[in-house]
Amino acid sequence: MKRDTLDTILVMLCMLTPVSPGIFAKKLVIISSALLLLRILSSRNIFYVLKKLLIILLFIPGVILAIFNSPDNLIRFVPILLMILGFPFYDFKVRARPIKILSFYIIIYFIVTQVLLALGNSSLLNFREVWYPNEYGYVWNYGFVDSIVSSLGQFRAGGLYYNPNTLASVIILYYFIFYASSQYIEQSSINFSKKKINTRKIINLFMLALVSFSLFFTGSRTAMVALIGYIGVQNFNTALFKKLQIKKNTLWAGLFCLIFLFLIFDRILEGASTGSLHIKFTILMNYLSESNSLKLLFGGTYNKHFDTEYGNWIGAYGFLGLLAWFITLRMIYRTIPLTKPLIVAILLSAVGATVLYGLLTGSIMLAVVLISSSYWWQTQEEEKNKKPL
Repeated sequence: MKRDTLDTILVMLCMLTPVSPGIFAKKLVIISSALLLLRILSSRNIFYVLKKLLIILLFIPGVILAIFNSPDNLIRFVPILLMILGFPFYDFKVRARPIKILSFYIIIYFIVTQVLLALGNSSLLNFREVWYPNEYGYVWNYGFVDSIVSSLGQFRAGGLYYNPNTLASVIILYYFIFYASSQYIEQSSINFSKKKINTRKIINLFMLALVSFSLFFTGSRTAMVALIGYIGVQNFNTALFKKLQIKKNTLWAGLFCLIFLFLIFDRILEGASTGSLHIKFTILMNYLSESNSLKLLFGGTYNKHFDTEYGNWIGAYGFLGLLAWFITLRMIYRTIPLTKPLIVAILLSAVGATVLYGLLTGSIMLAVVLISSSYWWQTQEEEKNKKPL
């Protein structure tokens, strides 16, 4: 079996692990993580040794504290550790078409179940209770709706994960995989007919509309702002803007961002003033004022409901861990410029949600970075081969 086939199968397994029912998820996480670690260790090239060593050294105090104080939380460190060890995933050859198709069906799966559960479909309710159990599911029990359209903005649909914010984070991460795969296919050396290009654009627009609807249905302000940031940065060309030239895609992306921002602007203000964002910020500020210097520097706190990426890293691994987190993101962006929209989306999401710190979202985030990196290196190799000798 060819290496690109094995790499693609491995990545698809990593993508399917977070989707799998809860009773299988932990076992699949162990299996997929072990296989990915073996694949990383078999890599012929090692990059950024000193930078990676610095990142791991910054994390070590928090890891030691977790070993003694909360061993169960060590598993949250696995996705970012694999990301650090494997980056820039130079040897990984991932095929875009199977990844795009799988991410498409995963997103459809989540959105269809989200809608049917919101409508109170009894079969799916039983399915969720058996295969996706959550002892705290009652916290996000918003009841059911009779009409999807009339309930938009008034009802929060959490789908299979109960929690609307979790569902929104998962869907948007899989959308990043879908979008990156679409972009790579467009930029590849394969010559498509005009009919195929138009069909692909229609599918991409359909997926964006579907994801936007789903995020709006969850009521997750953080995910919606992250999507706006991602689409905006992805379609903005600074060089052309300085020359007063704007591409058609930029205009459409700008219009999309403005409309979406207009629809959620009041929600954002509410969240920042009296809503969840204000509460999360207050929790973090209280923690910073009450903690001693050692705790702030090295971490060791796991029972605070920060519910934000920044708060969780500060609590668990201290400001040293947060610094390591920023260095990791900077290393990814500086090496793979393609990830700029992704990094912006992560920074925006980190204000009101967990990304790499969350076990579920961290696993998907690892797949997003791996896939994006693989596409980047394959693109560079294709462009190099095009040049005359």
